[in-house]
Amino acid sequence: QDHQHASTGAKLPGVGAEMQAMIASNEIAGAITAVVTKDKVLHFETTGSADVAAARPMTPETLFWIASMTKPVTGVAVLILQDEGKLDPAAPVTDYVPEVARSAYAGATVQQVLDMTTAIDYSEDYADPNSSFLPYARAAGMMPLPPGYTGPTSIYEFVRGIAKSGTHGTEFHYRSLNTDVLGW
Repeated sequence: QDHQHASTGAKLPGVGAEMQAMIASNEIAGAITAVVTKDKVLHFETTGSADVAAARPMTPETLFWIASMTKPVTGVAVLILQDEGKLDPAAPVTDYVPEVARSAYAGATVQQVLDMTTAIDYSEDYADPNSSFLPYARAAGMMPLPPGYTGPTSIYEFVRGIAKSGTHGTEFHYRSLNTDVLGW
């Protein structure tokens, strides 16, 4: 079933040409496009390169780091669980992720984590070399670990080491870490 889309050859007119135009204008190196319904694949196509320098083409097996696109996916999953009565947004996040009970997330509700109003000592300023993002990126495997590195080597370890700073629910701060906790 994993390769069912490849054998169908389903393609919608114009999608491939639009992706080729984006490649030609250097907006993207390559893409995998898919349009699916509940019942079938309407379109599936790989276009361009997965690795331009190595001349490696995009394939159905190419893995992507989708970064902030995980936020709406995680949010939808949380809403589905809420609609099914399996998750209460007013409940402490530790009811669902007990592993963070001894972290800065203690006392935060699921809604506060969704709203990114958690009071955690974490700054996601990509331009600041002293922000929390660099250690987070190392723990998440997004960056190589420097020689002699002794910090966290997983997001799980990183989250458990975050300190609380302030009161949950009072201020919004964009923090990818909140989505990681929800997706735990």
